[in-house]
Amino acid sequence: MSHKKKILLVNLGSPKSPAVEDVKSYLREFLGNPKLVNINPLIWKIILHFFILPFRPKHSAKMYQRIWDGSSFPLIKHSNEFCEKLNEQLGHKFDIQIVYSVPKLSLEAYFNNQTFEENEKVFIFPLFPQYSKSTTGLLEDGIKGLLLKNNLKINPIIIKHFYHSLA
Repeated sequence: MSHKKKILLVNLGSPKSPAVEDVKSYLREFLGNPKLVNINPLIWKIILHFFILPFRPKHSAKMYQRIWDGSSFPLIKHSNEFCEKLNEQLGHKFDIQIVYSVPKLSLEAYFNNQTFEENEKVFIFPLFPQYSKSTTGLLEDGIKGLLLKNNLKINPIIIKHFYHSLA
């Protein structure tokens, strides 16, 4: 019996809601990654916790409120719909799932809840508009960490530049 090839779509994610506390939590996780900003991590932590997080979430929550449909944000809604459409077309050959890098729990849940064969290939498509250390680079680091943490011996193939394809 042959099993389906695994394809993992990854997008950045959104806060749980436009509530100030949810936006603050989202920004804390996203901006709290020490590899995101190329300055001394201690200095960045001070800037984040004393100058950004006390003030920015309130303003950002107002902006998020403008695009909130009452249950989701467009990024989440459209990413999920995209995954559903791919499954309709390709689901007979591929196991296609979508996760979000922020909150990190989504990515962790994928690797914790899947059954993998040793050296199994998992094709990972970051759905970011271009390669960036702050998006795809952090995703790569996160996946490597999760594989080590869970002692998974799989072969993640991160497709970094699929947008160059003529297909």
